[in-house]
Amino acid sequence: MSENKKKLKEAEDELLQRLSEAKGSLLDDDELIATLEQTKTKSIEIAEAIKIGEVTKIEIETACRQYEPAAMRGAILFFAMSSLSAISEMYEYSLASYLVVFY
Repeated sequence: MSENKKKLKEAEDELLQRLSEAKGSLLDDDELIATLEQTKTKSIEIAEAIKIGEVTKIEIETACRQYEPAAMRGAILFFAMSSLSAISEMYEYSLASYLVVFY
């Protein structure tokens, strides 16, 4: 999305530069008119790509939110298990005990 926004900004800057450098009638400058048409086409394509990107971003955020409860439980379990080593050293490297508590 940021790349598309950058391309859109560059196209706008190029167009503004050509408009500021134009001398005489703008309608007589064929190169400027061609640049206007290209910029318009690019901006339409980029705007569509940005809309698709926004939809994809929302879908990704929604999918990430579905994993938050599991991540929270996993974090609590991890820190609970890691502090068990203060009680007894056998818990420090016991993967089997971690898996029992996890399941």
